[in-house]
Amino acid sequence: MPEGDRLNPEAVIAALAESGRPAFYELDAAHIVDRLVPLTRPNDIVAVFSNGGFDGIHEKILERLRAL
Repeated sequence: MPEGDRLNPEAVIAALAESGRPAFYELDAAHIVDRLVPLTRPNDIVAVFSNGGFDGIHEKILERLRAL
């Protein structure tokens, strides 16, 4: 797929930041969990969109949130 047709995470983050919304780009599931868990509050909804298991991120998030 040509580079111009690929998702550019940095561009997505920049666009979100320009709109005043916090946004982050992390390289892997472990870093995403480390960033996400401290930001969550009771009754938050966390949605993970992935085309696969993504290194067990769903369970990793749940485990860390349960430990709080």
